[in-house]
Amino acid sequence: MNKTIKHSFFHPKQLLAAACALAFLLALAPMSVAQQGGFSIGGYVLYANGKVAKNFTYTGSCPVQLKFDWSIVSTEVGESIPVQYAFKRSDGSYTSWKSVTVSSPGTVDVTFPWQLGGGKGQYTGWVQMTLDLMRPAKQKIPFTVNCK
Repeated sequence: MNKTIKHSFFHPKQLLAAACALAFLLALAPMSVAQQGGFSIGGYVLYANGKVAKNFTYTGSCPVQLKFDWSIVSTEVGESIPVQYAFKRSDGSYTSWKSVTVSSPGTVDVTFPWQLGGGKGQYTGWVQMTLDLMRPAKQKIPFTVNCK
């Protein structure tokens, strides 16, 4: 025996409105790396006087030459794509936007130098790299410098 449902809980216009609202909310959701042109920030490391600073900490004579190093990764296939990036320091200083072309798929390293410390004491801070994407990708490298 076939039963026919005579009444539904939702009117077709209500279903359409709900579907449109869901589509709108999904459009506002954070974009994946692939939706950002295939770029992400890969590994990062801090060097102090040319040596890797373990746990992002340096202890020794100052001034010290710090080098902050990040990898920009592209997963796009078959293209070389330019991407813009900038740096900001914990002391409020920042750079203008720079551009680098990443062969795809592939990586390119970008660095930021900072000479720090003139006497004894401890310095703590960070340097942040930002990729200029639809939803900016950011990565901070924190540091501690102990000058002796």
